Amino acid sequence: AGTPGFGVSSAERSAFIDLNYECPDYSGVLQFVEEVGQMIEKRLQLHPFVSVASNKFVALAASRVAGPGKVMVINGREGKGFLKDLPVCLLPASSRTLERLELLGIYRIGQLVNFPLAALSLEFGNEGKRLWELSNGIDESRLVPWSQVPMLKEQIYFEPAAETISQVLASGDALLNRLSQQLKERWQCCLRLTISMHFSNDHIAQRVFHLKEATSSGETMLRHLKQYLESARFTTPVSEMRLTLTDFCPENGRQSLFLDERLRHRERLASAISWLRQRYGKGVVGRVLAKPNSALPEDSFSFTEFDL
Repeated sequence: AGTPGFGVSSAERSAFIDLNYECPDYSGVLQFVEEVGQMIEKRLQLHPFVSVASNKFVALAASRVAGPGKVMVINGREGKGFLKDLPVCLLPASSRTLERLELLGIYRIGQLVNFPLAALSLEFGNEGKRLWELSNGIDESRLVPWSQVPMLKEQIYFEPAAETISQVLASGDALLNRLSQQLKERWQCCLRLTISMHFSNDHIAQRVFHLKEATSSGETMLRHLKQYLESARFTTPVSEMRLTLTDFCPENGRQSLFLDERLRHRERLASAISWLRQRYGKGVVGRVLAKPNSALPEDSFSFTEFDL
């Protein structure tokens, strides 16, 4: 249903696929959705509820009725009839609205169809209009394409489980060095570090650090990890640690003028070049050589290795 693509609803823990996009001629629909369900079960060890319908709400309701391991198909004109005997709790209504519907003696979706649209709108506002449309099998909400949040992640499994902060910190240092290198290769910094700790008793602890300044420095992020470990005072061995970087942004740059007083700034220029080469490689700084009488502007200069 909706627009071409794939969408995710976190509130309903549901995913929607536009079959007009995946199966334009509507042939092979059942085979396609069955394969999707099997893939989810195999790769994620989840038991999905799968259905095919003309819009998102009817599909969601049908999947709840079908249960795991089955595929229910509701044709376009059958949506209203299919919904009429289902409980109103399947509607995306607020808890307060569901309580009021119960007080009015409304327990089935089909009962809402008998109310005039104007009456429900007057009683429940825009939510009432939305509920009337859904109860009639009408759902014009669009499919919002899903995109994964960019992230970098490293993790380590401790076997046997780590019992001291020094063990965890040393492994964290190695993970952060790898993450830092990946950031630098992308010429990026991050603004958020998420630390996830899994313990031998199956408990999980998580801490999110919103960094005041964007960084790609492993040392800077290691200080946050050390602060977290020292303040948490864990008493249970750690079986797994996962570090995740998100909220990426470009590196900040600074400008310096070195040509006004050459002798005074020579040492600072050498320091800047040394830092750039350590970070990005020897060829990052070059000297421009002019080529007079070149036919094309792009041939009027070239770069050569720069030495002070």
